[in-house]
Amino acid sequence: MRAGSRRRTPRSGAERTHWLAWLVLAGALASALGLVAISSLSSVGWAGGDPALAGEATLARLAGEVADGVVDEWERLRAGDEELLSGERFTWSVEPVPAPRAPLEPGAPGSELLAALLAESVRLEGEPERAAAALTGAERHAADATDAARLALRRIQLARTRGDDEEACRLWRAASADLDPARVLGETSALLVLTLAAGPALELVERARTRDRLSELWTRGELPLPRESAGELAESLRQPAPLAAELRRRLQALVPEADPDPALERLALAERARLLASAFGEVPAPAGSALELRANATHELVFRAAPGGTAEGVLLPAGTMRARLEARLATRGLLPPDFALDFDGSAPGVLVREPTALQGAPLAFALRHADPGRVTSAVAQRQTRLRAAIRVLALFSAAAGVATFRALVRERRAAATKSAFVANVSHELRTPIASILLLAENLERGKIGEENERRRYHGLIRREAERLRGLVEDVLDLARLERGEAPPWRRAPVATRALVAELEQAARERVAAAGGALDVTTRALSDEIEVDAEAVRRALLNLIENALLHSGSLELELSVAGDGAGGLVLALRDHGRGVPPEARARIFEPFERLEHVDAAPGTGLGLAIVREVALAHGGSARVRAPESGPGAVFELHLAAREATA
Repeated sequence: MRAGSRRRTPRSGAERTHWLAWLVLAGALASALGLVAISSLSSVGWAGGDPALAGEATLARLAGEVADGVVDEWERLRAGDEELLSGERFTWSVEPVPAPRAPLEPGAPGSELLAALLAESVRLEGEPERAAAALTGAERHAADATDAARLALRRIQLARTRGDDEEACRLWRAASADLDPARVLGETSALLVLTLAAGPALELVERARTRDRLSELWTRGELPLPRESAGELAESLRQPAPLAAELRRRLQALVPEADPDPALERLALAERARLLASAFGEVPAPAGSALELRANATHELVFRAAPGGTAEGVLLPAGTMRARLEARLATRGLLPPDFALDFDGSAPGVLVREPTALQGAPLAFALRHADPGRVTSAVAQRQTRLRAAIRVLALFSAAAGVATFRALVRERRAAATKSAFVANVSHELRTPIASILLLAENLERGKIGEENERRRYHGLIRREAERLRGLVEDVLDLARLERGEAPPWRRAPVATRALVAELEQAARERVAAAGGALDVTTRALSDEIEVDAEAVRRALLNLIENALLHSGSLELELSVAGDGAGGLVLALRDHGRGVPPEARARIFEPFERLEHVDAAPGTGLGLAIVREVALAHGGSARVRAPESGPGAVFELHLAAREATA
């Protein structure tokens, strides 16, 4: 043995049987699990709801997936489409912007005397001193605070004209001390008008403080301003109204050397916020960096959060965001055929999903489908076909499980039969070998002196050797058959009557050796037949051996007849127990043995060799019941060889 190699110890028959028993048990367990799987498949194939409902559920699920895809694409559009803000941006305050405070209505109109005095001062515009003197004692004729503010404004203007800044400052202080900012002169806050009129006459501190106060009041909407006709929305957002811009400029001019007042800077932001609120309704403060949308009949406001409590955005034509979303969906193939987005109820098709709101936008879309019935019908048909396929699969699995289990059982039975065959062959081989050795030993020791007795011993040795050769040939033939090799038999023309005579002699010798009786009949023989004479002889002897060992009868009848077509039929009848009808086909299989002969000697190959010989000669082998009486008839049909073209 080569170093490092391992010799495999062959398993004994008992070990193989034990192993196959476990294999069958595993097969049974697998079959049980298969039955569970089959039950599950059956429950799916035969149970379940209405296929039409399944179609509707599939359509609803598909519509839900489409809606989710639209929402996701909208979120991506909000999060990353910077091109939407590529236009002219503007900012506004996100703080709540109160509505402008209503101006205080004036009381009773001023007295005719005050109006006359003011008109006189205007007439004397080129003579400031006389104009100021004309207004002496005019405060007695003011009917209310509005008249008093009108008089104070005229006196401040005259003091500035005369260059009397101190007088102008005194008049402003007296008039603005308790003046309500909502009091108006014309359409503008009287406090704002008086302050702008006093202008540089005021102390620097007063100018700065008053400017801050007026800016803050303006930002909070508490300062009445003249109403200006707003132009186009986009133009108004870019450029404030002229009068408001002029008022802001003059407020800034009160303290030209100082930095711009933060309140003044907030004025423009607040004005834009008020303008957007009037155009789009409430514009919420955006959160994060995602874009948000507000729309009216003509414009869309796309905006996002900006630093410092402000927002930034652009104006787009109405429908721009919707068109951008639909274009992205089409580009990415997210809207399947036959589906349509419906934003305003004008899209064609049947409604398949209720409106879904888009975050950060006053938009909601519904889904419509051109032909939902076709979708549900197709799904229902697929469901029906799938259930039918599952049913077929369940039946196939059941059949396969049963077939597998039966195959395992057959394999176990075949393994047991092979084990019995090995034991029987071992016994059958030892018997002739022991006989040969015993007879040869007696001859060798000279115990047999008479010539006749020695010849009998020689005959016995030859018979046992032939028996041993037959056993060996049976085993070799079986090995060839299991390997799929062609049998070694070769057909050759022989004289039919000579062949029958040889067969009869061999049969009589074998039956006589067993102590039985053989009756032979022949009829309608052809002159010549093509056979392998030795193979036919073996087949006949196997039939006789089978009858002697297993039929329970030693009286045999052999009939040899032509088949009318140049072939030969050998029929061997016994008068024993017979063969049950259900076993007549399988007894020609290797290792097959009937229950009542399981303990009898033999290899279980005799009838299998008979069938192979018959097939090699174009014929057949079968067993049938006799026409009368007990027993069985084994027929071996040898067909004539067909002439080759």
